[in-house]
Amino acid sequence: MRTRSRLPRSISVVLCGAFFFAAGFAHAGWQEIDDWQNGFGDESNIDGQNGWDSPGGHAIVVDPTNAANKVLDAGGGNTNSVKPALLADGDIGSVYYRMYVPSGNEANADFELDLTSVTNLTGSSPGGTEFRYHGDGAGPNNIEVHDESFLSTNINFADDTWYDVWYVVDNHLGDFPTYEAYVQGGAFTTQTLVSHSSGSDTEFIVRHASQTDDLVNIYVRGNGSAANDHAYYDDIFFDPAGMNLTVPVVILPNGDFNGDEEVNRADYDIWRMNVFTGSTHAEGDFDLNGVVDLDDFGKLKEVIDLGGAVVGNIPEPGGVTLFAIAVGLGWLVGQGGVRSRSRN
Repeated sequence: MRTRSRLPRSISVVLCGAFFFAAGFAHAGWQEIDDWQNGFGDESNIDGQNGWDSPGGHAIVVDPTNAANKVLDAGGGNTNSVKPALLADGDIGSVYYRMYVPSGNEANADFELDLTSVTNLTGSSPGGTEFRYHGDGAGPNNIEVHDESFLSTNINFADDTWYDVWYVVDNHLGDFPTYEAYVQGGAFTTQTLVSHSSGSDTEFIVRHASQTDDLVNIYVRGNGSAANDHAYYDDIFFDPAGMNLTVPVVILPNGDFNGDEEVNRADYDIWRMNVFTGSTHAEGDFDLNGVVDLDDFGKLKEVIDLGGAVVGNIPEPGGVTLFAIAVGLGWLVGQGGVRSRSRN
């Protein structure tokens, strides 16, 4: 599985710079639409939460490949969800997301994630970019596009595999908007431009848009799929400022050992379980020196102190006695933690 990069902040400057300049991209303006990790009280129905309008009641579920990650399940029959994302008439912008289709769906399973001009979720198909997974019933290539009519493409998504997807949308001033799509994952080991099955066309017309439309919503749809059909979406990003074919990089706060974008008691527990045996950031190595030790404990405590969490009596690390206190009695962290994130 190819996942969005997650880097501890203390190494982000070096690696992020190397990534973007090596790839030849000077533009990096991703804005997160959602990664489903925070901001939801009722995860069984996202409607009315975190900016989402979801009359069909899409749910947040555990990533089938990573129990520490949460994803959106677009299944459940004919269900729709939208969240604002404005690409004004005349502008060029980009969309990025990850998609996973589990095995066991019916042949006519039908899912899509679009940038669309339509806000009415109860009317006819809102259309939009219309990059559509149409199940095994669509033939050997199950990704379709709507380019004045539905057409098959050169892309087939295998079951139980995460794919990265990019759209580059040109909302032409005074003309119909068009887009290109790119995928990576599974058999597509490099970023691959999507074309019609004939290979003759890689630019597609945005469905149901006029020559003067703003594109206003990210739209996730289970289009008439059976209630037991599923498709998972994660890490949805939008860049309204131009062509962007990079993978969004999330800079995790120092001390976020489990990658949930918060620094709290769970991260201390990871340090405690790996002290003197671990060697990676995921095991509690705060300062990235290759050793999980008492220095990491001290730095972790400072991060949570600075974040204003209620912290119990935590002595400064300094020797074996302190280690015995820290491990034997535990670290009493009050409610909450510090959440500190930045985006590329």
